[in-house]
Amino acid sequence: INTTQGYGNDHLFLEFETYTPNFSHYEVNGCGSGWKKAEERWSWHLVPGRNEVEVRAVSKLGVCGKPSKLVVNHVAMPLNEWDVK
Repeated sequence: INTTQGYGNDHLFLEFETYTPNFSHYEVNGCGSGWKKAEERWSWHLVPGRNEVEVRAVSKLGVCGKPSKLVVNHVAMPLNEWDVK
């Protein structure tokens, strides 16, 4: 999982990569909401507190790969609040 912060501090842009033979698609499980089909790029809106996402590759035969997991503890603060003045 490659991660890039979006504008502000409440969005992350995730990009997935796999070497799965006969790859079909990705599935994402955000904060335990259940597995949903996803493209190779996915926008993740963070909420205050613990945020958790899992992603897995699925083959053309329907075989699911081992999930990769990313956990972020998001602290909501105004943009640029951390800048030293």
